[in-house]
Amino acid sequence: MTGRLEGLRAAVELSPDNHALRLVLAEALFGDELLDEALTQFQILLEADALPTDQLVAVGWMALDQGRLALSARCLERARKAGVTEGTVPLRERLQDELAGDGVARRADGPQVDDEDADGPTIARLVDRLDQVTFADVGGLDAVKKAIHKQIILPFQRPDLYEKYGRRAGGGVLL
Repeated sequence: MTGRLEGLRAAVELSPDNHALRLVLAEALFGDELLDEALTQFQILLEADALPTDQLVAVGWMALDQGRLALSARCLERARKAGVTEGTVPLRERLQDELAGDGVARRADGPQVDDEDADGPTIARLVDRLDQVTFADVGGLDAVKKAIHKQIILPFQRPDLYEKYGRRAGGGVLL
């Protein structure tokens, strides 16, 4: 262990709510390839809502590579809520590949990992929720959302109404 890491650990222990200091410790641990301990520090930052938005996807990948699927799913969900788009799709796809239908992840390089977290929902439910984006998640663009709803969604929800007035479902909207 380096003296620098020991000093950072001692400083974080004295000031556990100093998120900037904890972030420096996590990055130093990562740099020294102490990934499990680095992920623990990143998880504390995530739970305190102090993990920088630009690091959410990277931490999600690191957690996934270390088999910490619940942490990876939380990072992915937080990134989605923060509006991060770069890198989230491949992370989500890889996370879904790691999950089996029964909520248990099967890793080729290790034992089965139960994704049930003592204080949260299962990873499968977290990943499923990523596909439930609604118009409420899209900021602005009210005219475009109304056009899509009127021309595409409503005809499929109420085909009887459109039949009555001789209108067809489908078509398209140029964005």
